Amino acid sequence: NFSPWRGPAAERGYRSVAAFPLAPGGRIEGAIAIYAGTADAFGHEECALLAELASDISYALAALRGRASREETEAALRRSETSLARAQRIAGLGSWEWDLRSGAMLWSDQTFELFGLDITDVEPSPEVLVNCAHREDRPELAELFERLREFEANSARTTFRIFSADGSSVRHLQMVAEVEFDDEGPNRVVGVLQDISERMNFERRLEDLATHDTLTGLPNRHLLNDRLEQGLARAGRGQRMLALAFVDLDRFKNVNDTLGHDAGDQLLREVARRLVACLRNGDTVARQGGDEFVVLLTDLAKAGDAGRVAQKMLDALSVPVMIGPQEIVPSASIGLALFPRDGERAQTLMMNADQAMYSAKQAGRNQYRYYDPDMNRAAAVWLEVNASLHRALERDEFVLHYQPKVDLKSGRITGAEALLRWNSRVLGMVSPDKFIPLLEETGRIVEVGEWVIETACRQGRQWTDCGLPPLDIAVNLSVRQFQQPDLAQRVRRILDETGFPPERLELEITESMVAVNVEHAIVLMGKLCEMGLKLAIDDFGTGYSSLHALKRFPVSTLKIDRSFVKDLPAGTDDAAIARAVIQLGHGMGLAVVAEGVETEAQRDFLRAAGCDSMQGYLFARPMPAAALEERLRAAKKSSRPARVCSALDASALPQPPTSPVVGELGEAA
Repeated sequence: NFSPWRGPAAERGYRSVAAFPLAPGGRIEGAIAIYAGTADAFGHEECALLAELASDISYALAALRGRASREETEAALRRSETSLARAQRIAGLGSWEWDLRSGAMLWSDQTFELFGLDITDVEPSPEVLVNCAHREDRPELAELFERLREFEANSARTTFRIFSADGSSVRHLQMVAEVEFDDEGPNRVVGVLQDISERMNFERRLEDLATHDTLTGLPNRHLLNDRLEQGLARAGRGQRMLALAFVDLDRFKNVNDTLGHDAGDQLLREVARRLVACLRNGDTVARQGGDEFVVLLTDLAKAGDAGRVAQKMLDALSVPVMIGPQEIVPSASIGLALFPRDGERAQTLMMNADQAMYSAKQAGRNQYRYYDPDMNRAAAVWLEVNASLHRALERDEFVLHYQPKVDLKSGRITGAEALLRWNSRVLGMVSPDKFIPLLEETGRIVEVGEWVIETACRQGRQWTDCGLPPLDIAVNLSVRQFQQPDLAQRVRRILDETGFPPERLELEITESMVAVNVEHAIVLMGKLCEMGLKLAIDDFGTGYSSLHALKRFPVSTLKIDRSFVKDLPAGTDDAAIARAVIQLGHGMGLAVVAEGVETEAQRDFLRAAGCDSMQGYLFARPMPAAALEERLRAAKKSSRPARVCSALDASALPQPPTSPVVGELGEAA
């Protein structure tokens, strides 16, 4: 319909028109119109010529569009290839193509980078790729390419190792390959390479965390259980002996409480190193947790072999170790259980080795014990003690005994140390060395220790109210008590409630208790002294001594540990130490008290050396409050200073329990 253009054409003098379609690609998309100034200007010949022109224009338009489309496609392809190369580089991916008919192989730039090769120096081929692999992995990789070449596999997946570009480390590559087909059959193989080193390291790390102790690097209980089951299976088939050793560090808690957990961790790492050094390659040492280790000894010829290894471990552990500025001499208790003698199942052996370890501790520590069936009965007793102890305080089963302190010159009783005893309704009198460690383990030592202070203060006030001479009372503090931030407030509350004069209460602490944080200890001790209390350093010379710190402590008394007294006067070293402590104390204006005096010779030596006071079995055993009160009343009635009996009339005093007497909070009485 040319009506829209007819008017404008006539105005311009045109009298005829010929129009031809433009159809690039065969589809009419437009037209070309030719106008003439004369009527009937377009004959057959002219129309044929113009139709050919329109066809040429259509073809030209189609060609131009095709070229633009190709250029756009090629640009998109280049962008895609660039993105793919970038993605492969980020992901650590390389790719290759292998023409199975010509044998030619193409590598991506990232493949060259993965192998550390220059793209201009190497002609890619399966053989070159195989030679890039670790020597031990080449045969398997070469076999894989051969199977692909011979059409024995349509796809393949493998992992192999290569050296890093600088040769300093080994990397792990994963390769996935797939065969492509055309009408004639397999024509090429395409493959992808990925560096999976970080992933494998992460997986190994996860596996290591699941099977090894993070502090020491030793196998944990899960890996130990696996190895134990495997060891039992092998030992059963080969009729060989196997041993399980439970190793528990002695008094490790003291290290944590006095030197801090960092020091404890350092000690555990050193212990682990020493234990490993004692074993053969086929043996295993694992950390169960805390300060407990388990050693698996396989392929033993006889039972005595386990004991020899245990003694070797004890000897290795006994070598002093420096933890910061402090020297620590570790020791351990070891329990041994043998397969098949002491059990054929892993759980049974573990339980019996544990029982043997506790037996070694009860026997004095720093030794090993083989499992014996009688130990089960001892374990039952331990459980019974623990169960009864849980309610001992609320049942009012704890009592205090008092051991007098005696002035060496006058023989007068100058004070008494309060010592905890347990009279169980079920078990009767229980030795302190059996229940005090349990109090410490369970943390109830703080509650019970506070009860001891309060009970001792009430007793002291009662004696004063009855008209007896004022008596100093000493109470040992546990490590946990000393670590309580409100210790001073607790003691102040007890003194206020009982009305006991603070100047008559002496709190005994050990030097190792204050070694963790000297500045904090000085502040706390200062608060206690401001209340009027006396402070004594107990067991002086056995802990982590620091004379520089000692002179800053507001203490009034040093107590010579019984370990330096027991061999007096014959032990020349102990005699020298005792004299030195006495001179040191007096030089600092402190009173000196000797513990554990049991013979007249010890007493005479200490008196001659200038020691101020002493306590021990020579003069008086720990006694109930009523017995000490009776002695004090008798002394007052006779109008002479209260004295304790000499060694000649010691039988007049209450006899000690048959079990060892252990002082309050674990100290020897």
